[in-house]
Amino acid sequence: MINFTQFLFPDGRREIISIERPEEIQDKYDDLVSQGFKFEIENNHGQIWATCRRSEDETVDEIGFNNFKVPDLIDNLISRSWELYIWKEIQR
Repeated sequence: MINFTQFLFPDGRREIISIERPEEIQDKYDDLVSQGFKFEIENNHGQIWATCRRSEDETVDEIGFNNFKVPDLIDNLISRSWELYIWKEIQR
């Protein structure tokens, strides 16, 4: 399962939410988490902002609408983050 800390409006409460994704995406997620990356998501009036972050300098965001394309948004976030931060390290 892919876990996100979700920030809820209007008061900023936090809760953990999960989404099941294909094994390839899960493996990339696991690599990122093992390297200290955190995943956050906000749903603000139907707009989704998903973030993968290890530090202020190591952040990837995906923004979209809260609709049937959210799983694709999550896959893109994880794949882009993995390529930027894990794949580069593997290639060194």
